[in-house]
Amino acid sequence: MPLKGNNQNYFLHILHIYEEFHCGVEHKAATMGVLFVLSFSAAILFLGMHRGHCARIPGGQVSIPHSRPYMAALVRGNVFKCGGSLIRENWVLTAAHCQINIGDKVILGAHSLSKYENEKQEFQVVTVIRPRNYNSDTFEHDIMLLQLNGRARLNRSVKTVQLPRTYEDVRVGTQCLVLGWGATYRKNWSEVLQEITVTIFDRHVCKGYYTKPAGLITTNKLCAGVTNGGACS
Repeated sequence: MPLKGNNQNYFLHILHIYEEFHCGVEHKAATMGVLFVLSFSAAILFLGMHRGHCARIPGGQVSIPHSRPYMAALVRGNVFKCGGSLIRENWVLTAAHCQINIGDKVILGAHSLSKYENEKQEFQVVTVIRPRNYNSDTFEHDIMLLQLNGRARLNRSVKTVQLPRTYEDVRVGTQCLVLGWGATYRKNWSEVLQEITVTIFDRHVCKGYYTKPAGLITTNKLCAGVTNGGACS
């Protein structure tokens, strides 16, 4: 749907600052074992992407249950589709390529996708906002806002993410936390929330690995990798 008024201003604000979130203390970049591209709009916080888009968290570890209270699981029927981040009590930020539709389910407060958890809160998507210039081939402007049909009850297990208030590029050597229910080495998706810490590298490094399609690596994406195992977005 087209962006109007306050929704447009808020969307652009999120678009410009989101890449900074959850990138922590800087350190000297070590020799990388695996490289991958992080679309700034989504992948730092979640890797619950469609399998065709390399949504993997191999080499990660299981998160402490409910220790990442801003995480949202996006589900259609009984099928997990993507991860997202709660940015307001009734708004979730995710990736445009996730193909989430009105009526799809959003689960907050989850650690396990299959087991009953008293912490879980479930909602339906009532509004989907994608940028007009999203490119499904290059994943440029790969960002999407989802409005829920109610407001989350904030508590220890369900919280909004703390986004930065200013925009700066993420510096090389910065460590970032990647979270999600994405695929692992053993299965197509993880039943419990997983996480891994990655290091930001210079974009020119990723340009040497990702040559097609042309222009894939832009300033709207981050180049990141790990020295042992790997994560992919």
